[in-house]
Parts: sequence; structure tokens; C-alpha cells
Amino acid sequence: MKSRWYLILVIILGLALFSSLAVPVAAANPPVKLVLGGTGTTSWNIGGVKPGNTGTQLITILNNGTDAGNLTVWVSNIVNTEGTNPKFQPTPGSGDLGSYVTFTILSSRMTSNISMPALVNSLPQNAADTHYIKVLSMAAGETISIDWNWNLPAGTGNVVQGDSLSYTINYALEDLPPTSTAPAPPALPLPAQPTFTLPSPPPQPEIAGVGITMSVPSGTVSGAPKSYVMDVSNTAAVALNDLTVTFVFPESLSYQSSIPLGTVTGNRITWNLSALDIGEMREITIVLSGVNSAASVFTATVTTREGAKADASVNTTVLATSTPPPQLTVAPVIPAVFEVRNLTVNPVQVKPGESITISYQVINTGGQTGEFKLVILIHGLLQTSQLIKLEAGEAQTMSLTLPPVDPGTYPVEIGGEKAGFTVGTLPPALPASTTSPKVNGNLLIPLILLVIGEAVVVFYIVIFMKRRHRTRHQMRVAELASAIAREMNLSKKLVKMLLLFGILRDPDLVESPYPEAKTAIQYNRRLKGSGYQQKLAGDNILLEARIMAVADMFETISSPRPYHPAIGLDQALEEFSRSKSALYAADVVQALIRLVKQGNFKFRTQYS
Repeated sequence: MKSRWYLILVIILGLALFSSLAVPVAAANPPVKLVLGGTGTTSWNIGGVKPGNTGTQLITILNNGTDAGNLTVWVSNIVNTEGTNPKFQPTPGSGDLGSYVTFTILSSRMTSNISMPALVNSLPQNAADTHYIKVLSMAAGETISIDWNWNLPAGTGNVVQGDSLSYTINYALEDLPPTSTAPAPPALPLPAQPTFTLPSPPPQPEIAGVGITMSVPSGTVSGAPKSYVMDVSNTAAVALNDLTVTFVFPESLSYQSSIPLGTVTGNRITWNLSALDIGEMREITIVLSGVNSAASVFTATVTTREGAKADASVNTTVLATSTPPPQLTVAPVIPAVFEVRNLTVNPVQVKPGESITISYQVINTGGQTGEFKLVILIHGLLQTSQLIKLEAGEAQTMSLTLPPVDPGTYPVEIGGEKAGFTVGTLPPALPASTTSPKVNGNLLIPLILLVIGEAVVVFYIVIFMKRRHRTRHQMRVAELASAIAREMNLSKKLVKMLLLFGILRDPDLVESPYPEAKTAIQYNRRLKGSGYQQKLAGDNILLEARIMAVADMFETISSPRPYHPAIGLDQALEEFSRSKSALYAADVVQALIRLVKQGNFKFRTQYS
């Protein structure tokens, strides 16, 4: 009884510590206001983090001027500060937090030649850096958001314990590049340009819709290059995602260019827009010229991942010029893209004192010359890094020879490619008998001890693997249970509690007087009254326990077992829905189905 109260005290302290942890969220900073030719900065400090931690900083930029421009982003004043705790660093500087934290930067209309996630030293260091991060065509008065997502890999270890990283993010609003246009004949007087607006589709359960407006020349127009403008607006009550805009023009016209650039297939242009905030409007401009005189029909359609759709069309007549204007070709800019291939370790198993050779190939598969910072990790620690410059299509084969290392297994990772090697000790050779095949009496006792020792090692491995499998099962159940709670819009306190009790659930809590312990007791109950402990059924079972029950069963179905291999989440969902869902709460099951089908959940803890 005394040990149970010790366990309860540990759980209460864990809950208090867990509730004090800050959940990484986007920072609510005021927008950085820029005008054409102006600059702005924000500062950022990362510290007190542990391997596996992630976070996001949301930066808002406002074009406060009267002219459109391109936004250029770079970092400066990078400072790595060592912590006060002593630590082992294989090479000087290898313990810097900046050598391990990776960044993924996201924004609509953003273009970059940097492979992300990237280390902070791989980001642009000034406005003229060959590495670049830009947001194209930022209109006057427009506000955009930039997500800075960071991650400290779980395999970092204690080498950065207590360290911090600080740097400055810089922004500059620059002139748009000049666009070349073909010489045009004298403009003919044109009638007023009508605007065609199609209302939103009928309201749906969760969204109101999306709108699209087209402005095109009307009546009889000359075939000189003309601008056709579309405005796509979010008229829904929620943000819209994965917007696809399609513009179809008649064959009597010829495509010249568009802002932003779209994918052109025949007389069809397609744009993929990542997201549109509530009330946000996005402008698309297309430049077309006349080839043949004909009546023309323009159509435009926009769809979203949420199912909202709108379309519009307009009629006009195009009068071709006597000499068609030369067609402008806008070649897409393909940045440098680097890949690491053919990673080999020779030999993969060596004796102590022998050296290892690591070979690999770096290829620039992009369309421009660029630089790539190659980072070599051995056993999760930075072994070396170097800057490689390759032309488009160029490949370079490289190798690295390691000095002798201590016995053990060493994983190797270079640019996402993985391999490994093992340094092992060989057992002492038994002396050969020179008289007869009988066992030497002096060797009998060492042989018996050797057999017993091997049996003990095998028994320890079996027990360890069984316990490790159980621990990872509980961690995966905790991940899924907390994700289901977030999908059901439950409180952050309950989400944290599910994450903790998914890991610490224990039948010895049966006599605990604390209500949180009931979750660990009741999650084995089923809606119809089956299951064990406390004969409960239906709504008498705590909501937290109903969520934990669904997460526990679904993880069991999807994970590897001695009688079946691991299966995908979609296949596991199909099996769960067919044979198990009737035993569990319908609202929890529906939240699980949404998570899996929308691709919003993936297990972070793996069995391998």
C-alpha cells in the first residue's frame, strides 16, 4: 500500500510539471512594416530545449507602401552560446546548438534554392547571398505570414545540453524585375471592361465558399498583348487550403506570361495556391495576344480541399494583328538541387584497430550552379561538414577514412542517406588438442561457464525486447489519444493528461482517490459493458477512458505483432471500422477516421 502512494505522488508531480510546459505556438508579434527599398528585422532566441522538441515562430510582414515588390529574407548575428553543464564534444564547436537545430520556412508564393529542413548556417547570410529565400510579388497594402518551424532531432543526445542559439531575421522589399513585352501596335479605343462576379456556392456544414472575379477586354479587341485579371477571394468563415485555380482561354489567343507563374498545358493554365485566410484575396494576371480572329470564351474555376468551388465565364471577340507578335517564353527558374547517393561503408564489420572508409556521391540535379553544405553524422554526432559547389548536372564522388574507434555499432548519415558499421571484439580462440578428440579436463569448467553466460545474455535480450515493445506501444497510444482529443477540440489540460496517462497507465491505480487515475482504470471497459475492472457501460465511462480505448485498440491493429507485420494507417482503419468500431464511442471513432483520412496524424514513435 505504501508503494502505491509513492506512485500516486510521482504522477501528481508529473502532472504539475507537464502543465507548466509551454506548448510551442506561433508568436503573436506585431507585423514588420516595409516600404519599397526599406528593411526590417526581428530577433529570435532558442534555448532550454531537449532532443525531440519542436516549435514555430509566426512572422507577419506588411507592405506599408504604395508599390508592389519582392520580399527578400536572410539571417545575421548568429550566436551559439554554450551551456554551463560539461559535455563531451568530439571536435571543437560540434556541441553548438546551431549544428543540430533544423529549420523549415513556409509562406505562400515563397521560392528558395535551399533544401529544407536546413541548419541555420545554410540559410542566406545577406541580401545578395547565392542562397535565397524570397516571397514574390507582394502587393501594396498586402500582409503575408512566414512560418519559421524548428526541430531538434531526437538523436542529438546530451551534446547541446543547456546551449542556446540566437540570430536576427532580416527583411527587404525590393523592386519587381522588369518584364519584357513585345512591341505593340497603337492601342485602339476600348469600351469599358466589365467585371464578372460569381457568388459563392450554397453554404456547406463547415464552410461558406470561395469567390472568383474575372476582368477581361470586352467587345472587339485587337490582338496585341492584353492583361486578363482574376481575383480569387475567401468568402468562407474558415481558412481554405490547397486551392487549385484553372483558366481556359480560346485557341485564337497565345499565352505570353503570368504573375504568378502557372503550369501551362495547351490553352489551359493551372495555379496551386497553398492557403487563403478568411477574407483574403489573391490576384492573378495573365498576358495573352491574338493569333486568329474569332469569337472567344474565357472560363475560370477554383476548387479547395474543403470542397468549396466557384467558376465564371465571359465572351469577347479577338481581332488578330496582321503580324502576330512574337511569343514570349518564360523559362522557369530551376534552382540548384543536391542529392547524396551511393553511400557505402567498407568494410561494414571490422576488428578493433582497423580503419573504415566511407564513400558517397553528391549530385546537383537542379538547373543552376549552387553550393551545398554537406554534414556527416556518425552515431548521431557531427563528424565533419564542408561546403561543396557544383554546376547544374555535375556529380562528385567523395570518400572519408575514419581512424580506429572503440568497439560498438555506429550508424552513418549523410544528406538523408543512411548506412552503418560495427567494430567488434573476437572471443579468445580455444587451444587445439594435440593428443585425442576428448575434451580437455582443464577446459571443461570454462566451457560450462561460457554456455551459461550465453544463456544469461539471451534471457536478458528477450526480457529487454519485450519491455521495450511495451513501452513503445504505450508511447504510441499516448500520441494517438492526445491527437484524437485535439481533433475533438477538447481542452489543452485534457490533451496533456491523455499524453501523460497513455504512458503511465497502471492497474495498481485501482484504489487511487484521484479522478485522473480513473482513466487508467476504465480504458479497458467497452460501451456495451464488456471488459474488465469496474462494471461500467455507455456514458458512465469517462470520456478520457473512451478516447484511450480507441487509441489502444487502433495502435494494436496497426503495429507489428508476432502473428502479423505492421500495416498502414488506412488499412488499419478499414480493419478497425469493420470489426471493432461498434464497441467504442461513435464521436471518438469519427474523430479517429478524420485524423487518418485527412492525413493529419502520423506516429512519431517507431518500433524499429
